[in-house]
Amino acid sequence: MMDSSQALQQLREGNARFLKGTGTCAEYQDPVEMAADQSPATIILGCSDSRVAPEIILDQPLGELFVVRTAGNTASPDAMASIEFALALFGSPLVLVLGHSGCGAVEATIGELRDPTPDLSRNLKGLVDRMTPGIKSARPDNGDADLELWMQQGVRANISATIRHLSQKSGPIKAAVQAGRAEVIGAEYSLVSGIVTFF
Repeated sequence: MMDSSQALQQLREGNARFLKGTGTCAEYQDPVEMAADQSPATIILGCSDSRVAPEIILDQPLGELFVVRTAGNTASPDAMASIEFALALFGSPLVLVLGHSGCGAVEATIGELRDPTPDLSRNLKGLVDRMTPGIKSARPDNGDADLELWMQQGVRANISATIRHLSQKSGPIKAAVQAGRAEVIGAEYSLVSGIVTFF
């Protein structure tokens, strides 16, 4: 099994192939061979956005990524349990929180902060509540005057808040990080350029 720096390098190289149009993730892989086992080097908590498919934008073959997707790449209880499951079962050394520019869930949360919806469903309210602290902290000093800047900063702040939440609220993730068995990092995918920026 590779370590977290090797797993991250594998993702960087995959995004470079994707940007050049030389990706290989779409090549045929025998389902019978794939069914035998999996040992993903990276666990990804990504956004549900249909334009942000981690296997494609990071050019990774089947079996390399354990992907959990939620709107706004939030660490809901089920998402956190899925990550804990993968850590325990596969010992993956890298957990990547993958957000993206123009995130609709970030935009919706900003909208709720500016003008709350009185009859928001319980589940949507839960999503917005999970995203609010990070996005609220990214609000520009000039308030609502620069919504584009708030949106840009909100995406990164939401990724960082999710990383903190995973690292502080999950005993297994926290233990894996403290023992040096895993690393939790963030990244942002640009819908416009296709570049994944790791941080």
